Amino acid sequence: MKTLLFLFLLIPSVCFAEQVRVYTDYTPVRILKLVEGTDFEIEASKSRLKGNFKDMDENQLPQDRNYRDAWKMKNGSVSVDAVLKSEKDVKTAKLSTIKTNMQTVGLTPETIEYLTSAK
Repeated sequence: MKTLLFLFLLIPSVCFAEQVRVYTDYTPVRILKLVEGTDFEIEASKSRLKGNFKDMDENQLPQDRNYRDAWKMKNGSVSVDAVLKSEKDVKTAKLSTIKTNMQTVGLTPETIEYLTSAK
């Protein structure tokens, strides 16, 4: 019975395994994940991705997605670029200070979120 339950839980995860293609001509790299059976070429053209790529296993990607804007291809795997990571940390710290200052002058959290979310 335990074996049957294990197989039942394993089959859906195998059927819906994601394929990953890493486009290396971008900084940071672009990741295209697809459910098995989907055509990479069609989805890449929809996403306007082109150029050099590497097919990878999803386990080769960093598990922490907080710094995905700093991912780069290095030695055949995706890693976090320390320079881009530190730039993001500085921007995050500055934004936090700005939000704190906005609260002290009496702006509502909704207004602060609206003003700071514009890109």
